[in-house]
Amino acid sequence: MLVAVAALVLAVGGVLKLTDPEPTQAMLTAAGLPDRPALVYALGIGEAVVGAGVLAGTGLFLTATLAALYAGFAVLLAVVLRRHPEGVDCGCFGRYSAPPSRVHLVIDAAGAVVVAAAAAVGAPSLPELLEGQAAGGLPILIAVLLGALGVLALLTRTPAATAP
Repeated sequence: MLVAVAALVLAVGGVLKLTDPEPTQAMLTAAGLPDRPALVYALGIGEAVVGAGVLAGTGLFLTATLAALYAGFAVLLAVVLRRHPEGVDCGCFGRYSAPPSRVHLVIDAAGAVVVAAAAAVGAPSLPELLEGQAAGGLPILIAVLLGALGVLALLTRTPAATAP
C-alpha cells in the first residue's frame, strides 16, 4: 500500500508540474541543471505516467523506475539544500511547492527505500491488493488517498510550519 501512496504522490506532482512549470525550472537552476521548459514538461509527463502505471499495477519495471525517481529526487534535494540553505521552492508540485527541508529529503529517501524493497520482494500491486476485498477495496483506496494527502501536506506545509 505504501508503494501506491508513493505512486499517487508522484503522479500528482507530475500533473502539477505540467500546470505550472516555473517552480521546477527554478529548482533545476538551483541544482545547476538545465532548466528548459521542455525538460520540465517531459519530467511532469514521465512522473504522471510512472505514477499512474504503478497504480495500475503494470509491473516491476515501473515500480523500479518509481524507486529510482525518489532516489534521484533525494539526491537533488540534498544538492539544493547544500547550495541554497536559504531555500528555493522544490518545484515538486507546481505552484503548491515549498522550499525543500530535511523532512522532504527524508520522505524522498524513505520512498526510494520502501519502493525498492517492495519491488525486490515482489509486494502485491494495488490491483492485486484490491482483489476480493470487501466493498471493492474502498477502505484500501481511501487509505492510499489519505496517505498521499498526508505526504503532500508534509511536503508542502512543513517548511512553513517550521519556519522561525
